[in-house]
Amino acid sequence: LFFNMIISDQQGKVVYETYCPGDAWDGTFQGKPCPKGEYIYRASILESQNDPSMQMLKQGSVQLM
Repeated sequence: LFFNMIISDQQGKVVYETYCPGDAWDGTFQGKPCPKGEYIYRASILESQNDPSMQMLKQGSVQLM
């Protein structure tokens, strides 16, 4: 299983990236709280490296309060 999730701000700056599906973003970037607002997430899940058709892509937004 391959997993990658990126969270970026409205300007496209990546504030969080993980390769572990169990990890969670704590709303910080480089140890400092991020400003409140909307952030974009993109997750890529590949169940088998031998079969690229098994890839799932999800994206959406989260509101940091």
